[in-house]
Parts: sequence; structure tokens; C-alpha cells
Amino acid sequence: MKHFLLIPFLVLFTFQPVFAQQVLFDDEVESPHINRPIPYPIDVPDNFLLAILGETRTETGEPGPNYWQQYAQYEIDATLDPDTKMLTGVMQATYFNNSPHNLNSLNMELALNVHQEDAIRLRNQDITDGKVIHRIAIGDHELTEGWLDDGTWLIDGTQLIIRLPETLESGENITLHIEWETEIPQRGASGRMGWDEGVFFVGYWYPHF
Repeated sequence: MKHFLLIPFLVLFTFQPVFAQQVLFDDEVESPHINRPIPYPIDVPDNFLLAILGETRTETGEPGPNYWQQYAQYEIDATLDPDTKMLTGVMQATYFNNSPHNLNSLNMELALNVHQEDAIRLRNQDITDGKVIHRIAIGDHELTEGWLDDGTWLIDGTQLIIRLPETLESGENITLHIEWETEIPQRGASGRMGWDEGVFFVGYWYPHF
């Protein structure tokens, strides 16, 4: 009698996990889709509505028929002196005005000016003179350092602001001749550049639109 009582128990014990797994599997397959609650309405920003009205964007966020984007090309001749850590460069930068607006000024980024002694920054950094601009010319027209007058340029922090001698019309382009130099900091502010034992990793090294 002991053997007859033990065998059914073993059979039940053996097949119970398989039966349970099958039930769970069937539940996963046959369970109805759970409808998620609809989120509250999204407030559409005014700038996005204006972009739709101006046809620079569609309601899906894709570019519209009036979408435009500025463009620039650079031809650069640069030299790095590993002893002085100085990089000198001569550049022809061509700016294409694809916007529907006429432009009287252009801005260029001088990212390494964050290393200047009087620069505003969040933490201590290696101190250099930043990017030193020696010359800016447009064709035969030499631009001078100054402000507000046409044909002048001014450095404000990490921005190089150039007042054009003539208006850059929509659809036209202009080429600037720029000569500059900059000292490569040992530890760049972003952690993306620097030098160590004669090996240089250089970024943000030229003025760019």
C-alpha cells in the first residue's frame, strides 16, 4: 500500500510545474491589450506655431517649403609649434547667406577664449591669451578693430563680431581672410583637447561661424 500511495503523489508533483508554466504562457498570449491612459493635452509652443505659419516647419516637425540653413566653407593653413605650444593659422572662410534676410554683421566662435584670464567660467582652467586675431580682410578691404562702424570687428568673450563693410544680401556669399594664433592649453576646458609629453589633441582651434 505504501507504494500505491507514493506513485500518484510523485506523478502529481512531477507534472504540476509544467502545468503551471503552460497556464502562464496561455495567459500571456490570450490576455487582452491594456489601454494606457491618454496623457493630458500638450501645449504647443508659440515659436513652433509661428514656424508652421511661416512654412519653415510642418506639423510633424519636418522642414517645410520655406526652411533654410546657413552654410560655411573653410580653407585653412595652420602650423603647430610643439615647443611653444602655439598654433598659427591663415584661413579663407566663406559664409553663404541662405536666409531670406540681408545681413550687416556676422558672428564667429572663439571657444578657446574661455582660457583668458578675465573670462567668465564655472571652474578654474589653464590660463592663455585665447585666440589672438592679427588680421581680418574681405577682398582688398582691411577691417579694423572697433565697434558699430561698418568694416570693423570686436571680440566679446568667446564671440568675434564682424561688422561687414557692405550688406550681405540674401542668397549671396562672402569670403573673409583671417589670420590668428592661439596657445594650446595643457588641459582644455571641455576635456576634449590638450597636450601631454609632446602629444597634442587639438579641438576648437580655428574661428568658426
